[in-house]
Amino acid sequence: MSVVVLKLGGSLKSDIERIMSFLADYSQRCRAKLVVIPGGGPFADAVREHARGISDETTHWMAVLAMEQYGRLLADYGGVLVDSLKDLRAADAGLYVVLPFRILKEYDRGILEHSWRVTSDTIAAFIASLLGVRCIIKLTDVDGVFINGELKEVVSASELLGQESCVDEALPEFLMNHRMECLIVNGRFLPRIADAIEGRKNIYTKIVPL
Repeated sequence: MSVVVLKLGGSLKSDIERIMSFLADYSQRCRAKLVVIPGGGPFADAVREHARGISDETTHWMAVLAMEQYGRLLADYGGVLVDSLKDLRAADAGLYVVLPFRILKEYDRGILEHSWRVTSDTIAAFIASLLGVRCIIKLTDVDGVFINGELKEVVSASELLGQESCVDEALPEFLMNHRMECLIVNGRFLPRIADAIEGRKNIYTKIVPL
């Protein structure tokens, strides 16, 4: 049984009912285990708004809790909420939405930097690594990574180090250190999601750990 980790960002908030319905149907038809890591969405924006004067450590965990709020919103449209890595590993085919706070408290022993450099992108990659999954799919509202105005089919993580892009600042380094890949897919186009899951070509960017 294949296990696929998808990060579903807040930029797709207006499309989550359609996307979650698609993923739930796909998981049943294809007997796949789809693991959705929620972004922070508007809940993380609220943390950012009130972060002045608050330590990075505190805002980090506030933002993780924002992911849990967005996750509960996602699960209202389909999927089973899971907050245990053990339960996630034992789960059968289906659609699962991760509540990450408990997992991070147990397994993040200084691996992730607790700052705004690390957002749900890198947290999704971290949870995927705990599951033994070597590629994550980031569903967002752009077609992929653009460099000098050109949409890249493949880009090395090293090219994104220190650059502003559609992934968080820490993700390229995490991908390189853990030999992982990340696909950047416009989640508004459902066929692109299916093609990314199944390894077929379509309009999206693959970030490779070089």
